[in-house]
Amino acid sequence: MIWRILHWPTVHPGKALGLAGVIALLAGIGAAHLRFDASLKNLFSSDDPAAGAMGRVLDDFPSAQEMLVLATATGNSPQPKELRAFAENFQRQVQADATAQSLIAQIVWRAGESERKFITEMMTRNGVYYLSDAEFAAAQRRLSRAEMDRQLRQDQALLAAPGPAAGALAKATLLDPLRIHEFIAYRWLELRPLAGWGDGGEFFSPDGRSLLIRISGKKSPSDLDFCAAITSVVTQAAQRANGDGLQLDFSGVYAIAARSQTAIRHDSISSVVGSIACLAILFAIAFRGGLRLFAATFTPVAVGVLCGLGAFSIFQNTVSPLTAVIGAMLAGIGIDYAVFYVVHELGASSPSPGVPGEGKWTIDVIGGALLAAWVTSVVGFIAIVVASVRMLRDFSLVGSLGLAGALLGAVGMLPALLKLIQARRRTAIRFSVVPLLAWIDRRRTACLAMGSVAALVGMAFLVGMAFLTFAGYGLPLDNDPAVLHPQPNAPLEAETHIAQRMGQSPEAFIVLLRADSAQQLVHAAYQVRQRLSGAGVQTTFGLANLLPDPDIVAARKAQVGPAYADRVVADFDAAVEQSSFDAKAFAAYRDFLHALLTPSRAPDVEDLRSCGLLAQGILPRADVAAHEAITLVFLRGASSPETVGALKKMLEEIPQATLTGISVLGLETAAAIHHDLPCLILAAVLLIAVYLLLHFRSASAALLAVLPTLFSLLCLLLVAKISGAKMNLVNIVSIPLLIGIDTDYGIFLVSMARQCRGRGRAEFLSRVAASSQAVVLCALATSLGFGSLAWTSVPAVRSLGWAVGIGVTTCALATLFFLLPLLLWMAERQDEHISLES
Repeated sequence: MIWRILHWPTVHPGKALGLAGVIALLAGIGAAHLRFDASLKNLFSSDDPAAGAMGRVLDDFPSAQEMLVLATATGNSPQPKELRAFAENFQRQVQADATAQSLIAQIVWRAGESERKFITEMMTRNGVYYLSDAEFAAAQRRLSRAEMDRQLRQDQALLAAPGPAAGALAKATLLDPLRIHEFIAYRWLELRPLAGWGDGGEFFSPDGRSLLIRISGKKSPSDLDFCAAITSVVTQAAQRANGDGLQLDFSGVYAIAARSQTAIRHDSISSVVGSIACLAILFAIAFRGGLRLFAATFTPVAVGVLCGLGAFSIFQNTVSPLTAVIGAMLAGIGIDYAVFYVVHELGASSPSPGVPGEGKWTIDVIGGALLAAWVTSVVGFIAIVVASVRMLRDFSLVGSLGLAGALLGAVGMLPALLKLIQARRRTAIRFSVVPLLAWIDRRRTACLAMGSVAALVGMAFLVGMAFLTFAGYGLPLDNDPAVLHPQPNAPLEAETHIAQRMGQSPEAFIVLLRADSAQQLVHAAYQVRQRLSGAGVQTTFGLANLLPDPDIVAARKAQVGPAYADRVVADFDAAVEQSSFDAKAFAAYRDFLHALLTPSRAPDVEDLRSCGLLAQGILPRADVAAHEAITLVFLRGASSPETVGALKKMLEEIPQATLTGISVLGLETAAAIHHDLPCLILAAVLLIAVYLLLHFRSASAALLAVLPTLFSLLCLLLVAKISGAKMNLVNIVSIPLLIGIDTDYGIFLVSMARQCRGRGRAEFLSRVAASSQAVVLCALATSLGFGSLAWTSVPAVRSLGWAVGIGVTTCALATLFFLLPLLLWMAERQDEHISLES
């Protein structure tokens, strides 16, 4: 029944192609609904708390859903007038653009009235709630009668001092003669990064040469089309508004996502087009009438890959950057089955009944090896499904489905196409490997010796690598998440530049807080602030900077009140009476003292929500039901693994806090590689070992088939170590992929050797010519398919292309110059044994 099904396309080519066309149409409709997704949640483990926290920050917090525009004056002096004019002109440009209005929710470049009101009315009037016990005790001493007398005498002495500053001193003394502002002024200074620090609250840089404009969008950054649209609109509006020749930098999550979308689409198209072009050139060189044959050979592969993508669209509708370029990879791998079929169809002669060129004989001879090669290749993809990162799991699923489609195309469409175009009559292979095989046969002993020495050296290197890895000197891990983003990347570079211009650390960390109530949330923020004091932390900014500690509020209410306020004001009146100051000048200050010591309800999270800009900096959107907030952590210097480890250890006893940020995710990437790589290798080895044992029913044949693969992996490790390559979340899949792909070549030759068992070395050498020719062409096709990744903009994806290209090339060389001589030597021994028996 199986063989009848396999022979059906040759017997009924028209029906086979018609059925394939219908399936391809349905698959194309499904694949058309796939969308690119470059979000962080796909790039890191779903079980990683830091990745989960970062995902919630990007999804739920307005401060993470902004586009940033930094305008910088070209001169060396502050240019506030020009920068304000640019911001106002930019706002007018946006307001006059209907498209921009439909995309942009808010433009902010200075603090508003709500921020000023919160600071002056809520924080200042309730200042005693913000003081620690030590600070409140110091303030009480300042408000004692004896201390009041001392402060007023000191004020008198300062005012009596001659000089141009006397006027300013007199004004400051009238506003706060007891210097109470000293206890709460630092709170106002901490608010400068969010509340604005120009005379009008503008977001000027410390040197006054730059102005930061924050643009909020109306949709989530996960909508890549929206990201591209808002980035384009903002960029054009800013350029039109830039009449003074200011330097403009664009960054923020929208700009970064837009850059990723553009790069992914370009990479997807360029890699596929490059792969197809290289394969077409290969066929033109290898075959007479090669372009016609390439069209017939590549069509089933393309239809098969399209069917794989269509099947994937049933499970989900988004693809990651790695999955987006898989078309080029699958073209290089999937065409192997078609090449193997075509070479045997065109170049072999029938040793048994059946007509060469009619497809039936070819399927009968190579069908088993073709199926085994497909299974091992798919195993390389299936093994990746054990990875903890969704991007790799999606890559595994698409690859498996695409290869399944490529195999079905090779056995279901290719025989029909070759029959219709009468390929055997018009096409021939331009080159022959028979001279090469004869050369290898004559020098098989030398090839075996050199191969054995190389294998021993490789094994010694592998053992040394294992020791060095254990000692910490193995292949380094690339914990920079930037390798997963397109490069060059102007928005990412601008993000660092903006942080530096605004006087902030470019490597700020984020602590996500989650609690059961708003009160617990504020309490956790104070715990984080206290725990992170020191250890290279310059400052933190969060709820603890804006709201009082709930643990202090209750105690402070009992310490102040109308009675205490009346006593302090009476003491102040008495102290002023005994001084040379006019009591009428301090009438407003008396009211301030009384109000300060009779605070109203302490500010809470709901009060903060009414303050737009400050709330957007650390609180989630209003529609988020969970009690969440973020605390920003700024370091004194650059981050390091030791710093991250120290910060995580400090937060261990705060269950509501999760440390995240780009640097943290980079280290989590290294941890994911440590976890996933052994699992990927073990899964691939076990699956292929089990299948080869079932396929060959011989442990020795299975071992022979994987010898070239082992050699290629040794060579890849050696090249990686010498070149200083680093392992990342993408190129670690090269090892299971190579274990699956490279085993194909050994299967081809070992299967042919088993078919020729007992027929002599000469028969094997004659029959193995087509398989060896297929190995050469398949290796070139796979290398070109993965080599097309050299055009991609993501460094991690480029490294995958190099890794697979090196592995496939060295495997093909090991197959021809080590496995083939070994099989010839074994065939010669069989000939000698038969001669002795006869």
